[in-house]
Amino acid sequence: MYQCDGMTLVELMVSICVTMLVATLSISIFTGQYKSYVNKSDFNTIQEAMPPVVELIKRELMEAGWAVRPQMAFYFEDGGANGCDQIYLNDVNMVRVSGNAADLIKAGNLLKDPDNALCATIIGSGLEENSVTVEADCGFQTCNGSEDPLDLDGDGTRDLPDVGEDGPGHRYLISDALTNKIAAITATAVTGNQATLNLDRELSGTVAAPAIRYCVDDGSNAACDPDGTASRWVLRRSDRHSEGPLATNVVDLQVAYRDRAGTWYGIAGCTEDNCAPASFNPSDIDLIRYTLVTRTGHQDRALRNNPKHCRPAVENRAAAALGSEECGYTYRTFVVQVTSRNN
Repeated sequence: MYQCDGMTLVELMVSICVTMLVATLSISIFTGQYKSYVNKSDFNTIQEAMPPVVELIKRELMEAGWAVRPQMAFYFEDGGANGCDQIYLNDVNMVRVSGNAADLIKAGNLLKDPDNALCATIIGSGLEENSVTVEADCGFQTCNGSEDPLDLDGDGTRDLPDVGEDGPGHRYLISDALTNKIAAITATAVTGNQATLNLDRELSGTVAAPAIRYCVDDGSNAACDPDGTASRWVLRRSDRHSEGPLATNVVDLQVAYRDRAGTWYGIAGCTEDNCAPASFNPSDIDLIRYTLVTRTGHQDRALRNNPKHCRPAVENRAAAALGSEECGYTYRTFVVQVTSRNN
């Protein structure tokens, strides 16, 4: 009888199954190694990118209030249990002191030092209105020939924005008031050496200064983006030069602070009365703690129900809901404590 030397059907099926098993195991090992590589790469990126950002915020908080009234050093806006906080502080880079620092705080001046190093002043009595008029004032120095009221230091670059042109510049002012401390510039009209700044609210107090803002765009905070669109998980720092991203994959910014009586605000378990004070007085704050929460850029959906891989609870903000789109990542938290020097 003739016998075929080829494989039987059973042998062929067994061979195919073994081949598929080996291929599946190889793909599984490769996928696991790739995920591990991606997570490690993402985590290393956070480790390298965030320390300079953390140090910048720390330095600016420590310097805030230098050469201006202590009441206008900084302001913290509480985002509550479901939102990020925001930080506003006076831009010390706008101040150049060459004399008695007390002369800086004359009522009605917009950061104008004894030698008139800043070349614009607020016209009018106080700021209790929804617009502010600023006038170029180069009476005591050349100011590089600038008569632009939005160029506060006379360096040829505008420090306040011409909103119509959508250019860079401080879009926020901070005052020495205990309420209504912050106002956003919504429109600017320049006529000669005067500019009218329309504000989104009444700005109380007698002195104002350009403010730096730190905010996190969490996908719902379109106001954090200069284009008015939400771009998700971006930490932004706005000053006179830029409103661009400072860091990506930042998911939370929280601030807690202690007054001289020992009361903490913005901490876990705070009530309506002490999540934020009724009147915010920076000169009464002696200790600040801020926290940045970052995450890896790639989600592992298999970990969405693992609480260790969800955005953690920080200060008075609740953690992400288990199984939500904020789960499945590796998170890293940076906590920094700053002693206030604004008095």
